[in-house]
Amino acid sequence: MYQSFYTEIIEQETDIPGLERLCLNLNTRAPHVYLFPKPIESYFSRSFFNTHKRQNLIFMIIGLLVYDLFAIMDKQMLLDIYPLAWQLRFLGFTPVTLALLYLIHKTANPRIMDRLIISILTLGSILILTLLCMSGHPLSAHYHSGVFVVSLAGLLIFKISIRYKALFALVTMGLHLVWFPFITTIPIESKFNTIAVLVALCFVCLISAFEREGTLRKAFIYGLSKELSAHTLEKKARLLELLSNRDELTGLANRRFLNDHLNRLVTQTENSAFPISILYVDIDDFKRYNDTYGHSAGDLCLQKVSTVFKGYANRRFDLASRCGGEEFVMVLPFTGTNEAMAVAEKIRTAVETLNIPHRTSGVSDRVTISTGIATITITNRVPPSEALNQADQALYRAKRSGKNKVTT
Repeated sequence: MYQSFYTEIIEQETDIPGLERLCLNLNTRAPHVYLFPKPIESYFSRSFFNTHKRQNLIFMIIGLLVYDLFAIMDKQMLLDIYPLAWQLRFLGFTPVTLALLYLIHKTANPRIMDRLIISILTLGSILILTLLCMSGHPLSAHYHSGVFVVSLAGLLIFKISIRYKALFALVTMGLHLVWFPFITTIPIESKFNTIAVLVALCFVCLISAFEREGTLRKAFIYGLSKELSAHTLEKKARLLELLSNRDELTGLANRRFLNDHLNRLVTQTENSAFPISILYVDIDDFKRYNDTYGHSAGDLCLQKVSTVFKGYANRRFDLASRCGGEEFVMVLPFTGTNEAMAVAEKIRTAVETLNIPHRTSGVSDRVTISTGIATITITNRVPPSEALNQADQALYRAKRSGKNKVTT
């Protein structure tokens, strides 16, 4: 559960470095953290919500059954009012509890769940104290032990926030201060002793609950920190891999990635009839361009030309790469020679349309390109290196025949 939820947090979070700093800060606190900053507190509550809701519903159904079974004791300890006690128990408390349980089942808000559970527990305590006030039977004084059971359940068994447990403990002690003056069957000395025992019970249970939630929160933040660190390392590794596979100047794939990509394509299609076309492209008279306009202008020229290649490498396995200097290679899988020539001609025209001035070119007054094409087919199943060599030879023929051309 932790792993999947941590992944969900990271996918939803927009400020990963900020969240990582928060976690680091929290990890340095000792020994426990009982309230996280707002974004992490929200994640913490949601991470355990479904599990806690299911457990709370089960505990509450069992608790309601046990609570109603205590109706057997009503006839012994509340002999003078047991018919009324049964009416309040079965026709009042039970239906209200079932309605609140339905609301717990439907809610998706951890705070609402906590409040509903506290409401049920408080109603249970109020009913016991009310019956004690109404009964004059001598044994009714022992009936008060039911409040201890309800308090123990609320503070130790139910999965609710420590803040709501503390609130429940205060409410329970406050109810005793309000109700006890009206209970005549418990001697005044016993009342003080009962309240003292209840305060001690709530104090001990709250300490235990604080420790358990603190440990849970510490484990959560430790796990989140580890997952964030792993995510950051993975992101850096992906970035390094991307940088190692990209040409820094143009953003196209580099020669290394071209070779890997072409090898994978050939391996995956070696038993199929799908062709793979390779376009080997060279900018005409680029050395003269650099000599005339300078290397900065040359770099800008390469960047502009590379945008044309990017625009035509728009299918899933298409690849545009720069192989060094003014040479580019495009890989077009599932593309035959005729289709590749059509694409190459469009690229040649698009580069010419960029209208990048080149007054020392021997071909035109603007930057142009020459392209050689080789196609790996079922009848020309050559290794990738040989296919690249064939495309390079076709490029050489295009250069010798006047440049600014596409040749196979």
